[in-house]
Amino acid sequence: MLVERARSKNFAEQDSTRNILLKLTGRGNLECDQSPIAIANPHLVDSREIPTLRLFEEPLLHFLVAGGLLFAGYSWMHAGEKQENPRRIEITSNQVQQIELDWRARWQRPPTQAELQAGIADTLKQEVLYREALELGLDKDDTIVKRRMTQKMDFLADEISALREPAPGEVEAWFEKNRTL
Repeated sequence: MLVERARSKNFAEQDSTRNILLKLTGRGNLECDQSPIAIANPHLVDSREIPTLRLFEEPLLHFLVAGGLLFAGYSWMHAGEKQENPRRIEITSNQVQQIELDWRARWQRPPTQAELQAGIADTLKQEVLYREALELGLDKDDTIVKRRMTQKMDFLADEISALREPAPGEVEAWFEKNRTL
């Protein structure tokens, strides 16, 4: 790629100085080394002679700039999303309701505030111990864990096999019954 070089007031002097330097370095005559465009326009220089301009022609630089722009754009678009701590344990309101339902099923009465707090603490402790056990790899090669996972898969398979295709007209009847305008 040819780019314009800084012009001096005396083109002939600049070209003759350059020809002398090229002959001294053994590169030959200006007319032999330059393209016809450079010969016709002595104020143009081949960009390969200027290292900083050659840098802009590198595909690696193009790749790095494009990757940086993609990264910056993605970061900008997702700046509002909160970064969750993977070690954070969160007890949701649904889990609290489940704790309360389990208490009612077991003791036939609603839990007091202290009993509910104890149930939440127990759930939290159970989650901490579960995560630690996973990090230690205690779930690997354990017969009891395998049996429990197999049992859960059997339960799922039973539930799926219990599903049936609705009878003709059953879907339409359900839709008509539950239609709200």
